[in-house]
Amino acid sequence: MSEPAAPLDPAGLRVVTAGGSADDAVTRLDRHGLGDGLPVVPPTRPRVTAMLAGRAPDEPVTELVPLPYATTVEDVALCAVLAGCEPGALPYLVAAVHAVAAPEFNLLGISTTTGNAAVGVVVHGDGPPRYGFDTGANCLGPSRVNAGFGRALALACRLLGGAVPGVLDMATLGQPAKLALCLAEGEVPSGWTSWHRSRGCASGSEAVTVFGAAGLLEVADTWSDSARGLLESLASATPLPAAVSASGELVGGGQQLYVLPPEWVVRLVAEGWTRESVGAFLYEHAVLAVDRLPAGAASRLTDRARERGVLRCAASPDDFLLVCTGGTGVKAAYLPSWPGGSRAVTRPVV
Repeated sequence: MSEPAAPLDPAGLRVVTAGGSADDAVTRLDRHGLGDGLPVVPPTRPRVTAMLAGRAPDEPVTELVPLPYATTVEDVALCAVLAGCEPGALPYLVAAVHAVAAPEFNLLGISTTTGNAAVGVVVHGDGPPRYGFDTGANCLGPSRVNAGFGRALALACRLLGGAVPGVLDMATLGQPAKLALCLAEGEVPSGWTSWHRSRGCASGSEAVTVFGAAGLLEVADTWSDSARGLLESLASATPLPAAVSASGELVGGGQQLYVLPPEWVVRLVAEGWTRESVGAFLYEHAVLAVDRLPAGAASRLTDRARERGVLRCAASPDDFLLVCTGGTGVKAAYLPSWPGGSRAVTRPVV
């Protein structure tokens, strides 16, 4: 018979993870319901000190839910070390923790839903990130920096916010992105407004944006001979009949995020498309006909939605979020928003 989990106590994180081998750390984390099933790097004092890089360990950061728990910089540094991050990751992770704590992000909903919502993060700036995030091929895959950073944020939500599976995180199925979901904006083709600028960030700065994702769908358009054709493929992939929001007005949670490879963006710019005109196109064409809905979902619609005959996938063209990154090829990705409702939140890296 396995040993029952000890009561959850994020304030005891230092005791849970202190000393011993990596195997010991995994065992202690699992015993407290805090592990993610993967090996960890034991957060020894030298490693945590290196991660802090001179910052005061008791510097307050923010309060994370659902517990709630008032986090410190040392708490965040511990999560970064556990996840295998190198020194230099901490300013980005502190910014991401601030972002998930914003009320409009709805971390409480994302952390406790029976749905498969996951916390995702985009790292962006005017130039290559100082920490070395991967913006090339497989940037959503087995990249040490990206995956390690995404895992550190997920661990922070679990260890510091209390989103422990089966205790407060009640996801029926979950998804792999609950382990790690991080991407970074790549070099933006000339003529295209960067994600960084579109989020209102200052010139020369770096920032992170967190978002709630319900999964990932590849959009592999190998047939279109025009940029409009690419956008039609993107629009057709967006309306998911099973993702009608609780409001009865939209498909999804109000914002939709797409990852566009540079080849797509080059073609868009060459044919006169801008970030704003792409958003306007998706607003008009990424719609779901009401008669395609299952009867149960249709019964939840508002009278206005029934009269309109279609459900939009966002309330505004500005809610179609476009990130340019990745390697060679024409494979894009659509990351459906969590239907429970969450807004992308941007915070500066300082």
